[in-house]
Amino acid sequence: MRCGRSPSLPGGNLLVSASTDGTVRLWSTASAASDETPGRGRIAHDLQFRGPPFAFSPDGSQFAAGRNEAFEIYALPFDPRAEPITLRMDGAKAIAAEFANAGEVALVAAPADGAPLECRRYDSHSGKAAGSPVALPGSGGGGVTTSDLSDGGGRFAASFDGAPGHTLAWETSTGEPLPAPPTGSVGVHAVLRFSPDGNMLAAQHYPSNEQMVWDIAEGEIAPSSKLLPDEPAHAFAFTPDAKSLLLALGGGTIAVCDLERTGRPAGELIGHLEHPFRVAVSPDGKTAASCSRDGTLRLWNLPTRREVAVLSRHRHFSQLAFSPDGSAFAAGGYGGVLLWRLPSLAEIDARPQMFR
Repeated sequence: MRCGRSPSLPGGNLLVSASTDGTVRLWSTASAASDETPGRGRIAHDLQFRGPPFAFSPDGSQFAAGRNEAFEIYALPFDPRAEPITLRMDGAKAIAAEFANAGEVALVAAPADGAPLECRRYDSHSGKAAGSPVALPGSGGGGVTTSDLSDGGGRFAASFDGAPGHTLAWETSTGEPLPAPPTGSVGVHAVLRFSPDGNMLAAQHYPSNEQMVWDIAEGEIAPSSKLLPDEPAHAFAFTPDAKSLLLALGGGTIAVCDLERTGRPAGELIGHLEHPFRVAVSPDGKTAASCSRDGTLRLWNLPTRREVAVLSRHRHFSQLAFSPDGSAFAAGGYGGVLLWRLPSLAEIDARPQMFR
């Protein structure tokens, strides 16, 4: 599960937490005093279901999440008297979810019978299927080691184990295969990440540690990516303009690589004591977020490469995402998912003691 590549909350006055106790809770941050930790507030309602993936619609009016073998869509602001819209999965396991637009949900699912993966689309207001499932050919053999669904759900890529392993990519609306980065005769891709426009795919190979940015349209490695650092990257994040790529490297360093010209690191984000698990960039390209094995969740001023906030010091998160409008921020791991109202850089500068 990519924890909410698209979480967007109107007004930034709600946070969501999902726990291994089988609950998802909506919290009102509006009730928090101004001097309290950002995101602290009262529980607005408990949603009893287990697990990922989940997503918020681009306009922040709906929240979709898994419940056993179904998907449920809730209207926001939440009304406890309203019944959610249920999308039946017929025993399939949802691998990834995105709102294709404000009225349609795209799910990539693994059928229970072991058939190839398929993309299913639903009207998010009626719950009815928007057409027939689209099979993703070639995806039936081997387990998925890593995958990514592009913004808007238009493209999906996955790496599969086996002898040898392989990586495939598709247009989800038609099932048409797309050129995918090669894995060679040994190994698999351990990390995959689409650029915001879905035209490039960053890939980390295991066990060679080779990194590349794959140009999907050209079906070849982007020239500037051939000079990326030759060490394991635990996560990638493109800037909104896809001119830079952030690499979460070992030792706590996050390299900011220039894809437009040299492909080499043009700066570093330094502060983590151990390797980062995940990194993300805000929609305006000004803020980066990272979580690390050291238990911290940090925000960075990307233009200045300066650390500006520590939102958590004692939790291990493995997935991060900014909302499309930049007003919310999600972090998730084995203990659940939390969504904060994102403080602006100006707010942080005005009250830096709140964020350290």
